[in-house]
Amino acid sequence: MDELFTTDMNLDTRFDQIIKAGITPVLAVHGFKKRRYVYERKEGCISYIVDLQRSQWSNASALDFTMNCGVHIPGVISMFANRPDPKNPKIVDCCVGSRLGMLSPDHKDKWWSVTAEDSGHAPDDRLSEDLRAAIEGLALPFLRLFPSQLAVAEFLSDVPREYRQVFPMHEAQRLAYAAIIFRMVGDSKAGSALESAVALAAGSPLESTLATLEESMRSGRSGG
Repeated sequence: MDELFTTDMNLDTRFDQIIKAGITPVLAVHGFKKRRYVYERKEGCISYIVDLQRSQWSNASALDFTMNCGVHIPGVISMFANRPDPKNPKIVDCCVGSRLGMLSPDHKDKWWSVTAEDSGHAPDDRLSEDLRAAIEGLALPFLRLFPSQLAVAEFLSDVPREYRQVFPMHEAQRLAYAAIIFRMVGDSKAGSALESAVALAAGSPLESTLATLEESMRSGRSGG
């Protein structure tokens, strides 16, 4: 791996080489394809996403970044938010997801840094290894919780305590997504999930969104 890195690389180039060495190979084994800083694996209508998010505060001395992972199901967020489905989904298009740090035992946000001060083979190699460990130990096990649309809906309708920090954070939004998916797969729990979502959204910024969604679902209209 050492031959990938040279001390005269700028931070952007080092970052690209680090993810090429530490992330791309392990995800490729599991069928993920790379688009810039987004990795996607499609299984039927489900897309599994691993996404690298660079900090807007990065500069010439330090490039900070974190990782997110999630599941995109066409028709869920498009119906909830009344917008078209994306051709190439990103983490913001996922109906369930998390920062990798929030999946760790301490549930703390995790950011990595590529710094000018730590330039050289050894720091970059260690960072690649750390990223690989995070993918294998946190991202992939989380994504394996969702082998089907129904599994996503069941999860969102009753999120286990250890995953309370996954997004969406608002219980009404989780239940709304669950209701949409339950309806997609013909599950009778769609109605009760929608009723609970509407009740929980009352008096919140989601109230009007849930009212529109309820009208759409009751009338049989679809989003997208």
